[in-house]
Amino acid sequence: MEKKVLSFEIADSLREKIISGELEAGTRITEGSLARAYGASRTPVREALKMLEVEGIVEISPYKGAVISSVSESDIKNYYELQGLLVSYAAGKAAKKIPESAIAEMESALKKLKAQIESRYYNGMLQTHNDLLESFVKYCGNERLLALVKSVNPPYQRFRVLLNEAHSLEDVLSFYEEIIEAFRSKDSRRAAFHAAKYSGDSSVVIRRTVRKLSSKGHKGKNGSG
Repeated sequence: MEKKVLSFEIADSLREKIISGELEAGTRITEGSLARAYGASRTPVREALKMLEVEGIVEISPYKGAVISSVSESDIKNYYELQGLLVSYAAGKAAKKIPESAIAEMESALKKLKAQIESRYYNGMLQTHNDLLESFVKYCGNERLLALVKSVNPPYQRFRVLLNEAHSLEDVLSFYEEIIEAFRSKDSRRAAFHAAKYSGDSSVVIRRTVRKLSSKGHKGKNGSG
């Protein structure tokens, strides 16, 4: 049981380092080096890496260890297209069904998210973001859709960090304010519109940011940056 708990703790720690950019895409990490770093045996380290592999955050090769997965513009575009379709549909459906108590909980979570974004508390910020999305998706009346939204999120957590670095705080928080207002007025069309718009805007902003980071990295390697 202790090893199981330790594997989750190691996975959480590695995930935070990857999401925050401390461990960059392409970085190779081995069970041995991680075991020494965390003062653990290889078993919980191996389990932690398998968790991250399932999430698409690392790629594991036999005898070579794990490598931090890269992020391409195409990956980002595909993810946000899918997210836009799923979440806008869910928002439109949920607008007619979501209870006042759930809307009040979203408002509380929104205040929490604002504080986390301002303090750059990445793990907490991403968890609250996920909680906010799922808090209304579950009221669309389609359990399979909720499961699908949950399943596509983990590999793309890093996108949200880039989003919060590139967007102003007002842009990020404004989306949830608009969604909450649409829910209060039971306006399905407005809720669906803002969910789709946010996904589309996020895709553009993050791809632009990735392009800039790639360009800087390329210049640096050539000695001109």
